[in-house]
Amino acid sequence: MQLKEHVAEHAAGLASAFLAASTERAPAGPGLGDALARLLAASRAAWPDVHLDDMTFVRHVAERVADAPLPGALEALHGSDLYLACACSLGGPQAIAAFERAYTAKIDAYIARVARTPESKDEVRQNVREALLVGHAGRPPTIAAYTGRGPLGAWVRVTAVRAALRLVRRTRADPLDSGEMLDLRSPENDPELELLKRRYAAEVREAFLATLQSLSFDERNVLRLHHLDGLTIEEVGTTYRVSRATAARWLAHAREKILAETRKRLKEKLGIHEHEVDSLMGLAASRLPLSLQRHLM
Repeated sequence: MQLKEHVAEHAAGLASAFLAASTERAPAGPGLGDALARLLAASRAAWPDVHLDDMTFVRHVAERVADAPLPGALEALHGSDLYLACACSLGGPQAIAAFERAYTAKIDAYIARVARTPESKDEVRQNVREALLVGHAGRPPTIAAYTGRGPLGAWVRVTAVRAALRLVRRTRADPLDSGEMLDLRSPENDPELELLKRRYAAEVREAFLATLQSLSFDERNVLRLHHLDGLTIEEVGTTYRVSRATAARWLAHAREKILAETRKRLKEKLGIHEHEVDSLMGLAASRLPLSLQRHLM
């Protein structure tokens, strides 16, 4: 068989395997097999020591792009990252070694702002490695849940920070009841503001927490990524595969919603003058970044 015919037959086989494993039932267009072949070639070039059966990877991809338009959805994937994750989920030793070199070694840096002691970093690193690569309690390795929609490094970073936060919550007595939760400080030392702070600090804190709970999952997540996990706006955009401008707009909208909803709750509950609500919200706004770091854990 000539090389050209072999390549075409291989691409057709990839397309057939993909469609058989996918909810996408449209006929395989001429570009689907070629797109899958390019995805495989790029993945193997990125991880030359990682061995994964072609059809196994294609089926893995199919299960993660669902009904997205083809073959464009394949071009948008972080394909080589997905290839490594697939191989790791199957326990491939070369894949796990490659993952350890590329990502496990960075976990300490990812969690440095949350886990402060060598002991806590060790515990988080082990917990993350076990969850991602080994699994526990009969559950498969978490890395099998990676979809390729964002960079694997960003996904591992979020996973590691979440693990660190769980450790902090376990070891901290009761962070939500701490007096640090919403420290309203008046930089001008205004007596009226000081009085408002003392009188209504508990109500502001309650309204603020209730507003955070009312946010959507994505609204909370972009705030966590930026304010708690320390991702830049560009990195938040990369994680969600949107532009920097879109990520900045999402963050601004979430912050504005927090302040607007908190203000509304305070006005309805306290029945105080507009200028007093404005003063309280001015103090809350000035402390918003720190308050988000503390409350989004």
